[in-house]
Amino acid sequence: MKKTFEAKIKWFSEAEGGRRKLPTGNKYAPIIKLSEIMEESRDSWSIVVVNKEFFSAQETLSEIRYLSDEAPDNLKSDLEFCLFEGRKKVAQGLILREID
Repeated sequence: MKKTFEAKIKWFSEAEGGRRKLPTGNKYAPIIKLSEIMEESRDSWSIVVVNKEFFSAQETLSEIRYLSDEAPDNLKSDLEFCLFEGRKKVAQGLILREID
């Protein structure tokens, strides 16, 4: 089972090229690209995002984890990331901490 993390996510508005409305529920699974290795790796992995708290219309406190058990074990605190739907960047975020 993959680790779960708490992350602060800033969602891009539709005018910024992002989503029309924020995802809800626990079935949203975008592609994640980690800022540290975004340029180095061509690997694509999906994560599960569950928005827990809405700070504003465009910012959430969310739980994230890799969708696949085969995904690398490279998520950690203070890591920046971007979320994509295909080639469309819909959000950027920061991992705050691992959830026990």
